[in-house]
Amino acid sequence: MQNKQRIKSRLERSAVKYCYQIGIPWHQLPSLYWNKRDFAKITGRRRKRKGTLGACSYWHNAILVDLDQRNPPNTTETLVHELTHLRWQHLKHGPKFEDRIKEIMKGVTYPKREREDEKPYYRIKLFEMIKGE
Repeated sequence: MQNKQRIKSRLERSAVKYCYQIGIPWHQLPSLYWNKRDFAKITGRRRKRKGTLGACSYWHNAILVDLDQRNPPNTTETLVHELTHLRWQHLKHGPKFEDRIKEIMKGVTYPKREREDEKPYYRIKLFEMIKGE
């Protein structure tokens, strides 16, 4: 239990550091959740897949890093993975996505996200559907 609390504290500090590094403004820091149950209460998303290490909800500005697994693997990398989804919503899994994670882990900094990028992806899609684009 004490070990889990240390991991949470470390990840909370890391989240602030990485958000600053990748250009997420301090007032848009995501909420962090440590188990699927609490994440589902906020987002309404039930994660049925076993082995899910993390998840991201743009709409709720929330990130899950599941610490309920027996031996959670690299939790920092999971956090950075989910922050990458949150910051670059149109960047999908693949070589460019993995390269971006490696760059962030090495300390590469990115500019503050622009106003247009701050809109959650699903709200943009909904707006485009309503406009008929």
